[in-house]
Amino acid sequence: MNALRATCLILPWFACVTAPMPAQTPARPSRMLHGKVVKLREAYSDPVANANVTLEQSGKMVTSNSAGLFLMPLPAEFLAGEEIRFSIDVPGYAVFEPVEARTRIPHDLRKEIVAFGLLPKGSPKFFSHEHLTMLLKGAAEKSTEQVREQGREKAVPDLSRYLKDWAVQYGFGVEQVKAEVDHWIAEVEKKQDIYELGLAAFARKNFAEAGNLFQESAQQKERKLLEARQHENQIYEETIRDYRLAGASQYNAYDFRKAIELYEKELSLADRRRTPQLWAAVLVDCGNSRARFGERTSAEEAVTSLRKAVDAYRNALEVRTRTQLPQDWAATQNNLGIALRDLAERSEGPQAAAYLEQAVGACRNALEVYTRAQLPQDWAATQNNLGIALEDLAGQSEGPRAAAYLEQAAGAYRHALEVRTREQSPRAWAGTQNNLGTALVALAARSEGPQTAAYLEQAVGAYRSALAVFADGQLPEERSGTQNNLGIAFRDLGERSEGPQAAAYLEQAVGAFQNALEVQTREQLPQDRAATQYNLGTALWDLAGRSDAPRAAAYLEQALGAFRNALEVRTREHLPKAWATTQSHLGVALWALAGRHEGPQAATYLEQAVSAFRNALEVYTRAQLPQDWAMAQNNQGLALGDLARRSQGPQAEAYLEQAVGAYRNALEVYTREQLPQNWAAAQNNLGLALRDLARRGQGPQAAVYLQQAVGAFRRALEVYTRAQLPQGWATAQNNLGTALRDLAGPSEGPHAAAYLEQAVAAFRGALEVRTEASLPQPWGQTMRSLALTYEQTKDWAHALDTYERLAHHYPDDPDFRAKVEELSKLQ
Repeated sequence: MNALRATCLILPWFACVTAPMPAQTPARPSRMLHGKVVKLREAYSDPVANANVTLEQSGKMVTSNSAGLFLMPLPAEFLAGEEIRFSIDVPGYAVFEPVEARTRIPHDLRKEIVAFGLLPKGSPKFFSHEHLTMLLKGAAEKSTEQVREQGREKAVPDLSRYLKDWAVQYGFGVEQVKAEVDHWIAEVEKKQDIYELGLAAFARKNFAEAGNLFQESAQQKERKLLEARQHENQIYEETIRDYRLAGASQYNAYDFRKAIELYEKELSLADRRRTPQLWAAVLVDCGNSRARFGERTSAEEAVTSLRKAVDAYRNALEVRTRTQLPQDWAATQNNLGIALRDLAERSEGPQAAAYLEQAVGACRNALEVYTRAQLPQDWAATQNNLGIALEDLAGQSEGPRAAAYLEQAAGAYRHALEVRTREQSPRAWAGTQNNLGTALVALAARSEGPQTAAYLEQAVGAYRSALAVFADGQLPEERSGTQNNLGIAFRDLGERSEGPQAAAYLEQAVGAFQNALEVQTREQLPQDRAATQYNLGTALWDLAGRSDAPRAAAYLEQALGAFRNALEVRTREHLPKAWATTQSHLGVALWALAGRHEGPQAATYLEQAVSAFRNALEVYTRAQLPQDWAMAQNNQGLALGDLARRSQGPQAEAYLEQAVGAYRNALEVYTREQLPQNWAAAQNNLGLALRDLARRGQGPQAAVYLQQAVGAFRRALEVYTRAQLPQGWATAQNNLGTALRDLAGPSEGPHAAAYLEQAVAAFRGALEVRTEASLPQPWGQTMRSLALTYEQTKDWAHALDTYERLAHHYPDDPDFRAKVEELSKLQ
């Protein structure tokens, strides 16, 4: 389908994690951290009773006693000296010291008490230099999540959201906080501290400058780490911090290659045994950067980067366990699912399906922690990502299983929209609306009758909802992706309509694809552009089939160009499945264009078409991609049949036998129950090949072929109904009429007359849809066949009337005028 969708990477704060114990080692008893909560006064402090104290890394909560004291169990893996963070809930108060309630695990838990001093919210003391420094450090670390949300467009992250959160936490107005931050920046610029200058540059959104400053600071700290062993622990952590902030800055600057370099430098310095939580956090940063880089590059470099991202997440999960660090575990599972899904897009067959099954499993793991009630935003983001993985998995499946995956995907998107509202999260809401649209379009392809149109209309509504948000000019990449997807829905609606309505849908599809291509450049968005070029080609091909000869040929030439443009990016080596899909549709366009030419040029187009289908079948196998294999078999049969009509003798017969074999292959997958429309199309095409074989034979064998052809056309009409699929119904009626007329030839007496009567009825049925005004070319073809059948039945009056209408429509055709004169004499 080549739809474009939005994913959600979940980036936690700089969190510390613990390493799991080996499975064979019994768990050690928890240790107890002694703590105290007090309210700070001018010359003394008051103990706080009944304060809810939560250790954020473990989620464990305890309550202080009347003396303000509490005991917090620590998992055995939490090492002395490691930083931990608490949240303390006392109405109207916030933690003043230690800053952000961060402390280190004492070396002697039995003797040392960790104290937390509270001040009333709104106290000006919270605007201390240390508190504001930690505010900006936290904003820098967390802001990388916005790069993922913003997609590939280089939008500047909005740092104000973190200032708002801090203001609420400490009881201030946002403008007051901004003013204090500006004052802090001015003071920092006087002191010329490189690290704080980096934070100041970051706050001013000069990310590249901030990255360079943090890197310079990190390099200074690295030298100190080697020179000053007595301060090793402190400098070690500051080095890690600065490299991490340097990586985050380059991440925000969209220089993911540089971010990878910096994060991996940080990882080379991190010691898992010494600080397992930090080591795991850095691995996640490496994974996120590699995943983003893999999305934006192509070829083997992308696959390598995504595989390394998957490895990084899985290694981090050795420390970030479900038991010890549930939220970090869930965030890493979510991001692992995204990387696995992206890796599946660059794989094929069982390997792609395996990656997608793992991606679905990772998202569902995350949802064990991310619940609707407790973490609604993370729950919605993961539901969105689960929907994408399920939708992709449906593309690797067939029959009821594929439909079930799509229903689950649509359900996941709708769950996400319970939280992602347009009022509260317009961009996320629009992205999920877009994704819901793609699932509905895919469900439409597996449906028939009114349900198909209903799914497509719902999809159009979802895409238009998304475009209402993406129309502000700030999100061009998202807008172009949704325009592409809207084009797909219009194209599919056009295929299921007739007359002016069908052409209108297809013209809207072409317009939507062309709008998308205005943003999608070969340099910046090569794969998205290739997908839209492919989709544009399919819409132009469909539009050609509903146009008169000159316009049809022009549309087909444009379609051919669009497919060849797509193949400049979609190569056999780097994107095998996309390459095969485009080769298959290139073959369709070449086949259709051959029908607009004669002689050697037509044969050349058909030979190229057969070659394109055979290219596609290098990737489309019966075992791995059954539906795509069936589609290419069916289309190859069409090209072979047309080659046969332009050949003679044994060569023509050989082409037709190959075509019959190709259609019968396709019908191994295209069944009446699972894929009714495809089954009907293949039955119709099989009937044509059998009819043509009969015309090149004689005697009983020819009659057998014709009877088989009539049966194939009638089976097609079980699905192609006048009400639901008027175009397909008219085509199958026309083809049934020709087979019945041919079958009358070797028949005698009543049988011949019955066949001819049925043929007339079939042609007249086709003309209910193939009208002179809406479909002039198919109308002319069916009228010719009807006129010949009237002549065969010696119904001269109806024959004369039919030829007169043809002569009026084709005034330059002497054959029709001659027939009118000839039949007029008989009258």
